[in-house]
Amino acid sequence: MSEQGKLKDLKARIEGVDLQDAGAFHEIVGEGMLLLRLDDTQLARQFDMSRPSVNRWRSGRNAPHPSIRKHVYAFFKKKVAKLIDVKRDDDDNDIVTKALPRSSDRPSVSARGR
Repeated sequence: MSEQGKLKDLKARIEGVDLQDAGAFHEIVGEGMLLLRLDDTQLARQFDMSRPSVNRWRSGRNAPHPSIRKHVYAFFKKKVAKLIDVKRDDDDNDIVTKALPRSSDRPSVSARGR
């Protein structure tokens, strides 16, 4: 599966997750960290947690209260959605670039008449 497909799959899983399901939490955290290229320390800083706590989340040894999971899921969903949009823009970039006039075709500031 392409990275774009993995991102879309993760976003769909987050949107449909049961906050009470601690097993899904560690899977989503692990996959999200991998796709977003985050390490334990980076995610810990994001939530003002210790690195060992995040390590326990990722490994499935522990999971935070469902009210905290909600915030973690929202973080991953936002980051994943942003990456999906960036990758979609990259795919469309060739079309957009061809539609834009070259800088030599654009009028200069002085030609526009201030």
